[in-house]
Formats: sequence, C-alpha cells, structure tokens
Amino acid sequence: MGLLSGGERQRAQIARALAQEPRILFLDEPTNHLDPRARGALLALVAELDLTVIAVLHDLHLVPGFANRVAVMREGRLVAADEALSRDLVRDVFGIDLLRLPHPHENRELTVFDIPLTH
Repeated sequence: MGLLSGGERQRAQIARALAQEPRILFLDEPTNHLDPRARGALLALVAELDLTVIAVLHDLHLVPGFANRVAVMREGRLVAADEALSRDLVRDVFGIDLLRLPHPHENRELTVFDIPLTH
C-alpha cells in the first residue's frame, strides 16, 4: 500500500471493512484525504448500505446530507444527541454560524457554515 495516495488508502481500508460484511460499520474521518467529489461518492455509497454506520466527521458540512442522527461532543463530552445540527448548537459548540439557504438551481436547501476570520 506504499504506492497509494492517502485517499486511495482510505478507500481501500473502507473496502476491506465492507468485504467482511459487517452489520455495524465504525468510521473515523472516512473522508480524510479525499477530494470533494470522492467525499460525496463515499458517503453516498455508505449511506445506501443496509447496515448501521457510526462515523466521526469533523467536516461539518458533510453531516446534514449523510447523517440521520447526530451526536455532538465537546472536549470529550457528549453535549447533544439524536438531534439535527441547529444554529444554536453549532454556535455554542463550534463558535461558527450555521446558515440554511435555498439552492439557486434545485428545490433543496444548502447548509453553510460561516467561519469568522479573526486575526
């Protein structure tokens, strides 16, 4: 595996796990090292599987389209469980704003995380 890129290694690890036909799949940053299109494809594939997936995602913009249940942790402690990401929760835990905007070309909502630039 020394000749594989980080993204290729990540996908190979997930393929290896899926080959074992698990009922529960634990993923820790499964989209790490993947480009945006590959991230979406991987999460779409995993979401279509008939199994329970527990994933750690630090990339918040991936969560709304992938997860149907969300647990949020801060400093190793659970602060919210079984709820969608809300504006108040995101502001309190991460110190950023969550905006939900209409998609300009499709009949769906966009979730945007606005990270203030501070010096």
